[in-house]
Amino acid sequence: MITITLSILLLTTCVKYSLACNGYTIKVNDIKNCGKNNVIQIENFDVQLDNNCNVIPKGCVTITKPFKTANVHYIITKPPMPALTGNADICKLVEGNKSAIDILSSFALPNRCPVSAQKVCVNGNKKINIGRYKNQLGYFAGNIKIKTDTKHDSGSTCTEIDLTIARH
Repeated sequence: MITITLSILLLTTCVKYSLACNGYTIKVNDIKNCGKNNVIQIENFDVQLDNNCNVIPKGCVTITKPFKTANVHYIITKPPMPALTGNADICKLVEGNKSAIDILSSFALPNRCPVSAQKVCVNGNKKINIGRYKNQLGYFAGNIKIKTDTKHDSGSTCTEIDLTIARH
């Protein structure tokens, strides 16, 4: 369950607006770095979702300081359901987890710790298929707000996402 939640969290974090597979649209109403000195900064990121359920990322992520740890606390709210909260050690989660490694690699992100300071950009030439989740998109329909607070050994990262999933 944590892998599915984090996979969907990662994929929806970067989606601005696109036609989704299975007749759904995903629109990011707002995405922001809520920390002043985030270790990980999202910059001008956009994602297309094609009719074949492929997520196609474009944009950049800057890792401002190297880190060896990434412990995330997340809160996902989707009225009228109760908030989903949890914690995860991202570095341990990706160790040997093929799904997580594939997703991170598709976004050209480091897929193991430690992570060096760097700017990573993708130009739309990588795809990740989410067809196996297309029948679950209806469960996520509506307005969703996601907040992540990640503690690193070199600082912290805070991200807030507001998105809408709708069937058209």
